[in-house]
Amino acid sequence: MTNVTFRRRAISSSGFPGYLAAGEATGKAAGSTWDDLIKQRIFTPLGMTSSLTTVRDLKPPNAATPHGIDGDSVFTKPYQSSDNIAPAGAILSNARDMGQWLRFQMNDGVVDGKRLVSTAALRETHTPQMIMTGGAGGSTEFTNFSTYGMGWMIQDYRGALMWQHGGNTIGMTTAMGILPKKNIGVVILSNMDHTQLPALLMRYIFDRQLGVMPVRDYVAEATARRNTQRVSQAGAAAPTRASGPPPLPLSAYTGTFTDSLYGDVTVSLKDGRLEFERGIQHGPLEYWNANNFRWHSNAELGLTPYIKFDISPENKVTGSSSARARTCRCSPARPRGAAAVAAVAAVATSPLVPRRSRRRRGRARCGAPCAPRLCSARRRGRRSSLPSRRPNSEGI
Repeated sequence: MTNVTFRRRAISSSGFPGYLAAGEATGKAAGSTWDDLIKQRIFTPLGMTSSLTTVRDLKPPNAATPHGIDGDSVFTKPYQSSDNIAPAGAILSNARDMGQWLRFQMNDGVVDGKRLVSTAALRETHTPQMIMTGGAGGSTEFTNFSTYGMGWMIQDYRGALMWQHGGNTIGMTTAMGILPKKNIGVVILSNMDHTQLPALLMRYIFDRQLGVMPVRDYVAEATARRNTQRVSQAGAAAPTRASGPPPLPLSAYTGTFTDSLYGDVTVSLKDGRLEFERGIQHGPLEYWNANNFRWHSNAELGLTPYIKFDISPENKVTGSSSARARTCRCSPARPRGAAAVAAVAAVATSPLVPRRSRRRRGRARCGAPCAPRLCSARRRGRRSSLPSRRPNSEGI
């Protein structure tokens, strides 16, 4: 059996690890790397001369700058490096090159009279593999069924078969769709984080090509819905902000904390304020009330920005969580010093399941009895925090 060396760490989101494994395995099977294989087998024959597999090869200023939005204020963001999960979405491209990719899909894998992939293999990617619930990936107004194939969502749109898939990286949003029976393909690229505009424009273009009358202004409709939501949210009760300082000195909250799945999270003290950092996501923590801090992240996470610290009766930080994070509460690493423990939870939407201890099967890292893939803390429905921490520079 051939040994495959995988990239250092994958993120846990959707089916990304599966795409990572498949991409690395194909590169290994070809005696190459995933990056080189994509260039040789896809970019070169399709004439995708501007496309890249890593942001490290990007050469501004001939590249769009990522942007985010806070209320009505737009701001620039750093480029996202996806090298550790590259096969799941690291490719950078432009409208011309992506047009070549759409033609390749609609022409049954044939480019300039040369077949690059068999009909059977390409057709399998366009074949439903699982059912998607609700209106996932599309509008329930015009979609009766939603399924997922291999890198494509297979749906109907106004009665026509549709293959489509959008995506987001930090500061960028893409929509791409094909109506194969109508021989129509659309790709919309934007440099705005999690904007609806590309998907709305794709729907508008499809309507025009299908001859739908009257023509609807989907952007105006979405803007009206957003304004209504803003009015509703403005009237909702917001967390009350305290006027005094936090219950403990800021230094008590600092440290670098490690989790087997989500990696390192660091809380540091800079210029008299706390800084929260996880990977390329970072920003100051602002004291709000009780044991809660608000995280002003440089990345739009789609999560609540409030971080809650757990304080023991001895006035020591023993854990932390976000309102939507569910991680495993485990005993901390060996305590050192007076402010012995400070564990900060990863702000993630998916429940965290700890790895089994390598030294003792069937037990979580904290030593608690652990059923397969389910910590005892989660079985009892407890709210939980990160399992372990590393001491900060002061040895705490």
